[in-house]
Formats: sequence, structure tokens, C-alpha cells
Amino acid sequence: CPQGALTLNTREAAPFDEAAALAARARREASGAASGGCPGSAARALRPLMPHGGERSHAAAQEGALAAQLPAWPVKLALVPPAAPFLRGARLLLTADCASLALPDLHAHWLTGHIPLLACPKLEDHAALRERLGAIIREAAPAGITILRMSVPCCGALGRLAEQAMAACGGNVPLATHTVRLP
Repeated sequence: CPQGALTLNTREAAPFDEAAALAARARREASGAASGGCPGSAARALRPLMPHGGERSHAAAQEGALAAQLPAWPVKLALVPPAAPFLRGARLLLTADCASLALPDLHAHWLTGHIPLLACPKLEDHAALRERLGAIIREAAPAGITILRMSVPCCGALGRLAEQAMAACGGNVPLATHTVRLP
């Protein structure tokens, strides 16, 4: 930092009120805001998925007019609030991050009619994923969960996490698993 760029000010402050801090966090979480308050993490239903636009989409991309074709936001499992209205009774697509990128027809064949939830069982905390998925199952009562994983060993944990979340919350949601094979 340039010299003098930072200054310290001393002032009187009210004592820390843990109950008020916890109440403020609960209000943020109830409103769908992810911890940290990032507006980009706010849960929202977007629009139904449209078929891939081929050349038209490519032309729009060339002009810088990219538009998301997602039914809801956010898509990372760790960021989706379990009480998000778009989850209620929905068919969920729990996909490994890499599996979603491996399929060029993901939108046309997998996302239609599903709410996507992305996670990486290799890089993310299993307990946190299991807890979040369990909360979604408990609060949203989804109609079903389709798991899309890669054929690599680390992705096998995605199905186990879903089964454990279901058992922990007493849910009874149909699970289907599909594996993307590497060439």
C-alpha cells in the first residue's frame, strides 16, 4: 500500500450482541441470501429451458449477448438455500461438476424438467454436501433425484452422499444414477 493509504481510527462501539448477530444471519438465510451477502448468490427461479439455438446462439455469443439457459440460480449445491421455492416438489439433477461439462447435450437431454445442483465430491466437504442435500430433501420434498456422475472413482461418492442424506433426514425420494464414461 502507498504510505498513508491506511489510517486507524479508535471509537466507542456497542458490545457484541451474539443473539442479534444470530438473528440477522437467520433473516439473511430465510430470505435466500447465501452467507456473505453476495447478491449473485440469491436464489431465484429463471425461466424454462429452451432448446439449444445452434448458429443463433453462436452469433449472439459473437456479439457478446450471452443469456443463461437455466431454470434456477444458484446451481452449486453448497449455495442453494434448502427453502428456495423452485425446489419444492422439483425433479433434481445432482451432477458432478465435471460430468455436466462432459456432455455436449446436457441442456437438451438432462436439464429439461430438472433443477440442476452441481457438486464435486472430490474437492468439496462431504459432511457439508450431505447436510445441504438432506436439508433440501427435508424442506423441499423433491419428486426425484437424478445423479449424473463421471466413471472415475471419486464421483462414486456423489451417489453415496445422496443415499446418506436421504437416510439421515428420513426422506423417501426416488434416486436414479447415470454414469458418463470417459473414452
